[in-house]
Amino acid sequence: MALFFGMKYVPVGEQYSNLQDACRTVVTHLKRKGVEIPETSIETLGVGLPDSKTGAMVINALASVTFLLTRFSGLSHWFQRKTFNHTKDDIYQRLIAAILKGY
Repeated sequence: MALFFGMKYVPVGEQYSNLQDACRTVVTHLKRKGVEIPETSIETLGVGLPDSKTGAMVINALASVTFLLTRFSGLSHWFQRKTFNHTKDDIYQRLIAAILKGY
């Protein structure tokens, strides 16, 4: 492993694996930090309509930020953005905790 400006170089494949693991464990990690995570659900609106390109049903829904933070981890879209482990970033952790507490 090479050092880059004092930081250990982590191959991209390993970065993606690390990020996916962090996404899977974010709720557990926040609970260990003492953040209470309220029970949440998603509310669907109307009936689904077929997508013209994929044929999949598309439905509108309302979801709280808490629901999104704790249920949708981005695992299926991890390749779209630069790898960033939000569970280890102090500022991002404070942001998540503040949102979950309703601030």
